[in-house]
Amino acid sequence: MEAVTLTQTWKITTLTPLHIGDGEEMKYNMDYLPSRKGMLDVIEQDDLIDLLITIPDIAHRVRGMEYDLNKIKSDFKISITPIYSLNYPGTRAPDSIRRFIKDARNRPYIPGSSLKGAIRTAIWCSDYLDRSDLFPIRKYRDFEKSVKNLSGRDPQHDFMRPFHISDSTPLEPGNVLRVEEVKIFNIMHGNKSGWKDFKTRKTIDDFNKATGIYIEAIKEGVETYVEASLDRFLGTEIIKKAGELPDSTISKEFTFIVEKINQHSRDFAQKELEFLKQFSPVTSPVLNFYNDLINKINTLSSGSFITRIAWGGGWRAMTGNWIKEDALLIVRREKRLGRRGFPFPKTRRLVIKDGIPSLPPGWLKIEPVTEMTFKEKALTPLSGVKSPEKEVASIMEKKIPKELWEETLADFREKLSRTQNIAGEIDSLIGSINAQEERNKRQDMCRVLLQKAKALKKKKGFQRALKDGKRWAVKLKALCDELGVEV
Repeated sequence: MEAVTLTQTWKITTLTPLHIGDGEEMKYNMDYLPSRKGMLDVIEQDDLIDLLITIPDIAHRVRGMEYDLNKIKSDFKISITPIYSLNYPGTRAPDSIRRFIKDARNRPYIPGSSLKGAIRTAIWCSDYLDRSDLFPIRKYRDFEKSVKNLSGRDPQHDFMRPFHISDSTPLEPGNVLRVEEVKIFNIMHGNKSGWKDFKTRKTIDDFNKATGIYIEAIKEGVETYVEASLDRFLGTEIIKKAGELPDSTISKEFTFIVEKINQHSRDFAQKELEFLKQFSPVTSPVLNFYNDLINKINTLSSGSFITRIAWGGGWRAMTGNWIKEDALLIVRREKRLGRRGFPFPKTRRLVIKDGIPSLPPGWLKIEPVTEMTFKEKALTPLSGVKSPEKEVASIMEKKIPKELWEETLADFREKLSRTQNIAGEIDSLIGSINAQEERNKRQDMCRVLLQKAKALKKKKGFQRALKDGKRWAVKLKALCDELGVEV
C-alpha cells in the first residue's frame, strides 16, 4: 500500500551568501563594536541592561548621556561579553547592518516559509503560467480575480496546501554568519550601466564610489537541514473536489517538484544572462556565475535541485517572474511599479566578492538525504551547553512532558517578543505552531500569537488588518478557526 504522506529530509547548502532579514537593523556603537581587525562583537542589549543595573546610582549617572557603547564601557569600567562575533569586509566597521532572522537563542535558521515560497513560484509557473483563462486581461481586477481562482481563494484552499516544510535546524552564529557588502546594479538613462549610491540617492558609474548595503548573511558552503512532506491524500481527485482545492501536481511525488524547480531556476538564470549581457564587460563576473550555475543545474544528482530564496532576488525571484508582458503592463500601471521608458525590474543586488560585485545572494542547493538525518541534527546541543548529543538527549528524556511544553511555549513567547514584523514572519510563526503534533498545544501557541497581534498599535492591529483583508491577519484568522480559538 502506498504511503499517504511522503517525507524527505533535505540537506541545504548555500551557493551564495544568504540573507533572511527579521526587519531590524543593528547599529554601530549600540548593537555591535569592533573587537579586533576585521571582527565585530554583537552585544545582547538585555544582557547589557542586566549588567548596568548592578551599578550603584546608575540612573543618575547615565542621565543625559548619549548612548555610546564604547563610552559606557570606559566610564563604568565594565566588560561586555558578546553573544557572537562577525567578520566584516573593508577597513572600517559599517554604520548599520541588516540583521538575520534568529531563534530565541540567537541562532540563525532558514524559515520553511522562505523555501516554500520559492517552490510555490516554481510550481505556479509550471502549472498555471500557460493557462488560457488567466490571459489576456483588460484590467487589474480581472487579473487579481484570475490569480485567486487558480491559486486558491484563501490559505485553506491554496494549491500548496498538500506540501509542508519545516524550519531548518538552527546554526551557531559565530560559525556561519558574516557581514557582506551589497552593491545595487542599476540602469541609467541611455541604457547605461550604473550603481546606486545610497548616500546621494543617485546612480553613478563607479561601484567603488557607490555606498551600498551591509547585511548579516550565512556564508557560502554552509549546510543545514529541513524536513519536507507531501500529503497525497489532499491530492486525490475526490478530496480536491470536496475540499475545493485547485488542481496541481504538487501532491504527486517529490520527483515532479524537483523537475519543475530545476526548470524554473534554469529559465531564471538564462533570462538573467540575456539581460546582463547587454551591459558586459561591467557584468562579466555575474555572467560567469550564471553560466556556472546552469552547468550545476544540468549535472545535479537525482532528486536534487537548485533554487533562490529570500532577500536579494527582488521582483523576479519572488513575486513577478511568472507574469507575462501584457499582464505585467497592467500590474505596473495599477501598482505604479518602475519608471516609464526603463526595463522592469532594472536593479540587481550583488554581493562583493574579491572586491567586485559578482554574487547574486540567496542561491541554494538542496539534496535529499536519509530520513534520520534531520532528527539527529535537531539534537545538537543548545548554545552554551557543552554536553555531548547523547547526554543532551538523555536530559530531555528525563524531563516530564509538562516541563518540556512549558519551555517550548516560553521559547515561542520570547520569539514573539523579539518579532517586530508579524506580517512579514506570519508564515514562519504559523509553521512553528503547526509543527506541534497535539491540537491543544497548537491552540496554546495560537492564543499567544493572537494576543501579540491584538496588542499591536491600532493602525497595524489585528482587527484593522483583518477588516482590510491583510494577508497576515487572514492567515491568522484561518488558523484560529481551524483550531477553535476564539478571535
